[in-house]
Amino acid sequence: MIIPVLLLVGCDKIEQLWSTKASDLKTVKIGFARVSVNIPKKYERVEPDDLINRILETDTIYGERRAARFEKMKAAGPAFMIYVDTADINNLIYFMDGDHVRLTSELVKYWVPRLEQTLESDWSEEGIHFKRIDNQFYPGRTTQLLKLKYELTRTEQLGYSTMYLISTSTNTFGVFVSGSANEDYEELFSKIKIQR
Repeated sequence: MIIPVLLLVGCDKIEQLWSTKASDLKTVKIGFARVSVNIPKKYERVEPDDLINRILETDTIYGERRAARFEKMKAAGPAFMIYVDTADINNLIYFMDGDHVRLTSELVKYWVPRLEQTLESDWSEEGIHFKRIDNQFYPGRTTQLLKLKYELTRTEQLGYSTMYLISTSTNTFGVFVSGSANEDYEELFSKIKIQR
């Protein structure tokens, strides 16, 4: 999807913008979702146990609760892949498998409030307050994408969490981006490549 604002910028500027960003990206294959996607090179794949250990070493206040959340995900059984920013462990991108469903606006209206009830419960245990700052639904013919972005506050810390629910003709999966920067990589996740 092309944002109309880009049309107002000269073609040379657009080409320069994309070529600069492209040099900072790498392509990763998400096998369970049968897709490829570009992510920033500064993210490396980590195993859940490694991430849990890093969280416990670096987050002395809420580390145990954060680690417990990843332990719970690991025990729940869906396939997932985690990428962590090499410079800041708080910046994560992770992909999680889901049950296949075609996303519709009716389903989104039903699902979002229930998700936010779960987030309220999970995040309040970590002292996090959240406010939704963006939501978009792109109802494509073969691929649908739901984006939910939240601003997170905990004591004097500010962070962001963006959740994408992506449904292709054969798979549904989630992409979660969290960190201290207001970066959600929408331009990358809206351009997933489906593997045949």
